[in-house]
Amino acid sequence: MTDAPDEDRWQVLSRMVEVRTPWMSMIGERWREVAGQELEYWRAEKPDSLLVVTVHDGRLIAPVRSLRPGVGRTTLDLRAAGLTIRARLHKRHRRSCGANSS
Repeated sequence: MTDAPDEDRWQVLSRMVEVRTPWMSMIGERWREVAGQELEYWRAEKPDSLLVVTVHDGRLIAPVRSLRPGVGRTTLDLRAAGLTIRARLHKRHRRSCGANSS
């Protein structure tokens, strides 16, 4: 066992792929661990997001079903938005409530 911190014992050898979109990033890397074994490590990075569910009179307003080719079936299409648009939504909400925008 070594006293070196974990980050000093693992080494990134290469980044095989990096795909970035506004919704998520997929990154594939090759790492060498402490014993010298090389490993592939894949990760998905996603920005914070917000999921909106509508309830009216104590009942869920059902979202529409949409085909999801990745899972091979239809699923409920829940509305979502990235938190980067939070300020715009807040301003729109204040206008719709009759509040002065700031």
